[in-house]
Amino acid sequence: MILVVRKNSTLDRHGDYIRDKVNRGFLSHEHLDRLSRAHEEHYKTFEDLMESLAKAKLPFQEVHRDEAWPSLDSISYVITVGGDGTVLEASHHISNADVALIGIKSSPSSIGYLCYKSGSQISELISELKLDQLSLIQVSRLNATIHRVKDGQSFVSNPVLNDFLFTAANPAETSRYRITLGSNQEVQKSSGIWIATAAGSTAAISAAGGSIHPINDPNFQYLVREPYASPGKSFKLVGGNFHPEHQKFELENLVDQGILALDGHHGILPLGYGDRVVFGSAPSLKLARSM
Repeated sequence: MILVVRKNSTLDRHGDYIRDKVNRGFLSHEHLDRLSRAHEEHYKTFEDLMESLAKAKLPFQEVHRDEAWPSLDSISYVITVGGDGTVLEASHHISNADVALIGIKSSPSSIGYLCYKSGSQISELISELKLDQLSLIQVSRLNATIHRVKDGQSFVSNPVLNDFLFTAANPAETSRYRITLGSNQEVQKSSGIWIATAAGSTAAISAAGGSIHPINDPNFQYLVREPYASPGKSFKLVGGNFHPEHQKFELENLVDQGILALDGHHGILPLGYGDRVVFGSAPSLKLARSM
């Protein structure tokens, strides 16, 4: 069974506002034209996929990415229609390493680093599905165990495919925390810390100065953003590779209100003063990927 995951376009979500801004001269007609073109391309890709699956007699069901998801017990493939954001959202729902995630980039304007095919390649995808010839790799993921000081409870986050961002809840506030890597500890001030997988190494952590890893690299990396040390002092734990099986990686929040963001805006976990976050390996993900 195949589960198809769809999303709404930008025009679906903000069309009335954008058209009003265009009519009042605050946005260009070219801007609206680009969004309209992307909207049409997105829905054409979705409709082409639905028709192709039905014609090939491949059983499927669909779900909106923001709706309650069905059980994946009988699902072998999850196909997303959109861009990297839809792939990331879908990845949070997949805990079974046997379920393959297949991203379709529905418009040339979408970001599709994690996608496997484009809208013009649906016939190729259908052939590969029928012949069981998908190009699949196992990619590493991270999770975070949150230990709450207030009530003594602990819980584990959804797995992330790209990255976590730890920071103060107010982005203008200095983040204060204790970082532990293996046997080393430091109390630091900065604007936060990126903690990324190999798949996420080309995303935000790379823009912040991190290194790019092969997508199937089992190691993870962290990078302190804009570290602030007292005059004459410096921090040692400002970035590098780690693996939870070999080195404990932990953050203790030392601001009144902190957050841990999962894959950008795909999850926010609030943190109180003294809450600890321990990062660990999550079940790997079977991702359709042309290498």
